[in-house]
Amino acid sequence: MSDKKLKHEDVSKKERGEYEVDLPSDDLHMNICEMKKDDKSEHHRHAYEAIIYIVEGHGYTMVSGKKVDWKKGDAVYIPPWEWHQHIALSETKFVSCTNENLFKKLSQKKILEIKEKAS
Repeated sequence: MSDKKLKHEDVSKKERGEYEVDLPSDDLHMNICEMKKDDKSEHHRHAYEAIIYIVEGHGYTMVSGKKVDWKKGDAVYIPPWEWHQHIALSETKFVSCTNENLFKKLSQKKILEIKEKAS
């Protein structure tokens, strides 16, 4: 069996925020995200795909000007390079899964600049 880490215990550490899941995947990347009511993420885009799964709460995501409402149990797809922003209308927790690590592995520069914030 591989010596790779197989478990990341207590990812969220019982605090609010965004927590990176620290596991050695070559292709997948995961964050656990918590937002307070009326919180907004940055308006941003990235070269990789993302899928968010809503664990609790409700709100919406603006994807290139289109409003996508979501609630507990929904999943939302964010295509590559689409400007987007998440808005929580209640206390919210979601899991964000991306193929960011695949891009980092394939890029000669590790594509740190693949994330771009709106000005």
